[in-house]
Amino acid sequence: MSDIDILLHGIPGRSSHGYLGQASAVLVNKTTMVDVGSIGRRPVLEKSFENVDVEPEDVEDVLLTHVHFDHCDNIDLFPDATIHVYEPEMQRLEDGEYDWATPIQGPSLFDGHEVSLFEAGDVINGMEVVPTPGHTEHHVAFVLEDDDLTYGFTGDAVKNTRELSTMNPMVLYSKEAAIDTLERMAERLDFVVPGHDTPFYIEDGEPIATIDVDWGVNLQFSPASATTTEISSNRSELRELPPNVTDATARQAFH
Repeated sequence: MSDIDILLHGIPGRSSHGYLGQASAVLVNKTTMVDVGSIGRRPVLEKSFENVDVEPEDVEDVLLTHVHFDHCDNIDLFPDATIHVYEPEMQRLEDGEYDWATPIQGPSLFDGHEVSLFEAGDVINGMEVVPTPGHTEHHVAFVLEDDDLTYGFTGDAVKNTRELSTMNPMVLYSKEAAIDTLERMAERLDFVVPGHDTPFYIEDGEPIATIDVDWGVNLQFSPASATTTEISSNRSELRELPPNVTDATARQAFH
């Protein structure tokens, strides 16, 4: 049975002042990362590694669902890892086809790293590469068949419970393709680590959450005033995580 450690919760939220960019990051079998989060979450990610007693330098492979800042910013935290990128996605960067969420460094983002380009259907450390276009044209998910469950590390192909239930995804490429992807993932997967939510099961096409989304905001309005607001999803039904899945996500303290 594979060990799955949730190091960063995805946050299913937006702001009137811009996108939050709070994506999930997962450690599989203590050696393989699927997505690595945005630079603003680095202190939390490093603390989450401490929670599972693993050093980032011990990570051997980093698998990227797509090259958007909130999923790839922290690859330099893994100097000894091979970075795995979907070949058409790398070609997009080399051709200069950037959307607003693509890091401006482009292919130079990977300078100093060993890079391995993969194709649809490849299997990397037991995880199958499944094309999941819609949010972006060259998005992929990684699917792990393990014992009685099929796990999906879906990035933004399945971002959160709401998009799955409503079939109304936010996309940068094709809404029609994104809905088709959601339907295929709902049919195939039993357990999802989504791009912007906490993990959930899928039964009869519907999500069943395992962890509430808890998000604290500290607003420093003046020298004499700082306000902290804690927001929780307070979901009515929560199911226990599978025994091989650990929630190791750290929290950032406000000073």
